[in-house]
Amino acid sequence: MEDLLGDDGLASLLADDNKVVGAQGANGGVAHLSAAAPAEPQPFQFNYAITPSLRGKLEAVEGSAHRCRGLWAMTDAQHAVPGQSSEYEFKLLEANPGTVPGSFPVSGKYRGWFMLKKPPPSNSYEKVEEKQINLVFEQDPDGSEYQYNVTGNGSNRFGNYLLEGKLEEDGSILLYRQYIITPKDVAAAAKKKSRAGVRPPPAPLDNAPREGAGRERKMTTVMMESLEEPALPKLQRVTTAPRDERRSFEQSSGMRQMSSHQRAELQVQKCSELLRELMKVPAAFFLPRACRPHQAQHS
Repeated sequence: MEDLLGDDGLASLLADDNKVVGAQGANGGVAHLSAAAPAEPQPFQFNYAITPSLRGKLEAVEGSAHRCRGLWAMTDAQHAVPGQSSEYEFKLLEANPGTVPGSFPVSGKYRGWFMLKKPPPSNSYEKVEEKQINLVFEQDPDGSEYQYNVTGNGSNRFGNYLLEGKLEEDGSILLYRQYIITPKDVAAAAKKKSRAGVRPPPAPLDNAPREGAGRERKMTTVMMESLEEPALPKLQRVTTAPRDERRSFEQSSGMRQMSSHQRAELQVQKCSELLRELMKVPAAFFLPRACRPHQAQHS
């Protein structure tokens, strides 16, 4: 019964204090029994616009065996829509006491099944068994002697339901199925929906300190020497001189008259002098040994 109130939102309950009002469910119409019982019994009113309808033919086969088969849809209108109807069938299992042999139709217990289309993207069907269907055929006082009013009830895995319809002279039958929803079913469905919509809280973060995170680390020799040495003077930012200043410096120093080889040797010599000055600082142990100009030429 919980399946009738799924997340698709098709189920809606319309309650009235003095009568029972129908509402649609996942497999068709539902009936909601009012919690406050009326003072006088009221006849159940089917809402044919939103209840599943079964269209088929009832016939006598193999002597006293009676069988009804046809197509069912969620509403009468959906019978005209391709792909919106499915097969059903039920057979007479046991006639009611006092039934005249060979009579037709026969009130009693029936058993059958109907096909239910699975939700997209699947295109397959599943068979839903109906193990107990009780039908009563009463002659229609406003029709011919071969027209009958049909009432009944049954149950399947979706829950209990009521049946109502008509049987025509040629055996054509039209039945409406209305599922019965009780307050207990509504509460169970609401609880299931709330469980499905609430996600479990995320696991708390482990803020515990890692093992050994609080231990004191021993200082290495390099760290101790770097702490003992005086801090290096802050270096000034070197900016590139304007092009005119560079040209005047090159002319005054005679670099403009030098060949490219001589200028490269002069630059290597100045770099070597700078490295020798830096090597005097103990913290600069990682610098390579200053090279001589003649070594740079052959490298």
